[in-house]
Amino acid sequence: MQNNDVLSAIEKVYAPTIIREATARLAQEVQKQYQGPLRLLCVLKSGIIFFADFMRELTVEVRCEYVGDTEVILSGDVLVIDAWIRDHAAHQALMCSIPSARSVALIGPADFYAFPRIQKVQARAPIRIDLAGGTLDMWPLHLFLTEPVTCNVAIGMYAETILSAELAAPSWTLNGEVFDKIPQDQGLITQALKYLAQRLDCTQLAIVLETKAESPIGAGLGGSSALAITLIAACDALVQKFQGGVLLSHAELVATVRDLETRVIAVPAGEQDYWSACKGGGSELVWCPGGVQHRALPHHIIQGFLDRSRLYYSGVSRNSGINNWLLFQDCINQKNDVRACLQQISDNTHTLIQCLLQEDWWGVLAAIRQEMKLRCMLASTMTTPELDAAFMRAESLLPGVAVKICGAGGGGCFFLFHPEMKDLDLKLRQLPLGSVSDGLRVC
Repeated sequence: MQNNDVLSAIEKVYAPTIIREATARLAQEVQKQYQGPLRLLCVLKSGIIFFADFMRELTVEVRCEYVGDTEVILSGDVLVIDAWIRDHAAHQALMCSIPSARSVALIGPADFYAFPRIQKVQARAPIRIDLAGGTLDMWPLHLFLTEPVTCNVAIGMYAETILSAELAAPSWTLNGEVFDKIPQDQGLITQALKYLAQRLDCTQLAIVLETKAESPIGAGLGGSSALAITLIAACDALVQKFQGGVLLSHAELVATVRDLETRVIAVPAGEQDYWSACKGGGSELVWCPGGVQHRALPHHIIQGFLDRSRLYYSGVSRNSGINNWLLFQDCINQKNDVRACLQQISDNTHTLIQCLLQEDWWGVLAAIRQEMKLRCMLASTMTTPELDAAFMRAESLLPGVAVKICGAGGGGCFFLFHPEMKDLDLKLRQLPLGSVSDGLRVC
């Protein structure tokens, strides 16, 4: 992209307020290096000039010429040099070669008129294990229940998005594959990039997106939801770099991601995974008309719980959303006593939370066992013969151990809990259960 093309792209992509702020910063840097009043700070292709002394705009003719190997932009009595010239003799020689210039501002090509050619953001968020109260996070199911609540814990496995935009010919690079327009078959990534393009003029940008996920696919750990949070958070942060403004709040981010993921899976999406990704730590989510109340559980409580737990992957990817959708329909249609069972799940979740806060680990054990029992009553496909065999082996190695399949509808992972937990060889892949005090991070 030629210099004039870059200047044109700057005007299209960056908000006027960002241009003014960057110009003011540039003025301060230039004035640190040179004595006397400097009039010119920045010249754009449109001819808008920002002056240091009184910050007014003039429309002028702008043309490019070369002095040796240095490109200059000339506009009457104003000169901009696209190079750092620190040597005073070189500076004077250049001034003598164009005697009509009265003011000089030196702009480094790395800053490119105070606007980076490449903006880059990185977003990272943890996945979670759901202890109890899943399915209740799906609107409007919780409105049919009394004091509905969900409890989950973020763990030390992450989803990550790295997103960059360069002032260049438009293109879209997704995990190493290059496209000339947004691909329509990338599911959540497609929805995220469409969201970005609605908020930012991408016709002057080369977009590069890289995603990473540590959770196995179909594990029931909320990995896709955590990734969705990082995708939209990264898009939001990139827009802010070009357009300014305020980043989305957690509530706004959750609402946006919920709607976009619902488009992808074509059934209603619950919210508990998003909140865990945003907040980290242990979460008590109280579902209320008009929104949710998030309450953080004490860190030492969560650490005590995780110390007494083990997480395993069965090796089989499962879609827990299918069972959730069937439960959703039965609840709406008031069939199969689903509402009554969901109320029992909510009541048991309150019990679980109280036992956690009191560090009553045997009470926690009983509540997790009850959660699993109620889940199996709701969906006969909650478990599989392979999972049942693993559960029997766990019981033989540690009698009375509680088993909980991850994901409200049954995913490919499960965790074990026991107040006197020990390492168990289940002949399955064991996943890390490190505690996470922080949630979403964007830099």
